[in-house]
Amino acid sequence: DGRAKISGGFDKERATETAKELNSGNMPAPLILLQEEKVSPSLGDSAFQGALVATGVGVLAIIIYMFFIYGRRKATVTTATMIFYFMVLLAILKLIDYALSLSGIAAIILSIGMAVDANVLIFERMNEEVKNNKSYLSAIETASKRSWAAIRDGQISTLLI
Repeated sequence: DGRAKISGGFDKERATETAKELNSGNMPAPLILLQEEKVSPSLGDSAFQGALVATGVGVLAIIIYMFFIYGRRKATVTTATMIFYFMVLLAILKLIDYALSLSGIAAIILSIGMAVDANVLIFERMNEEVKNNKSYLSAIETASKRSWAAIRDGQISTLLI
């Protein structure tokens, strides 16, 4: 019914001390070691190296894909944008002294993918504008303006998630 009783040969001082230990959650108990394992730091290092290789392969795959789908000019723009974005991101990480973890690398890969997605949205919109007989300069400007809402919404929803 919600009551507990501890019995034993306690004097008032020892009972008060035991009550404090029980209330603070700091009851002394023996630690019995059942198993011990050592994990080498090379395990984390190999996972980190693997993540960096995966990042490089992913970026290379994106560049090759862009060359095949959009041609040399647009793929060059996308590659330059990716490199610029990556350099700015690394500079910010260096400024705030962020230690890269595997989840941090995954976040960087995701953000690069989102940057490429923004390029693809603009390119597709630009293709539609060129088909409507607009000049390239006008098509780029219109595509950027009209794609901005989708890019912004995608970024905000990802931030919220």
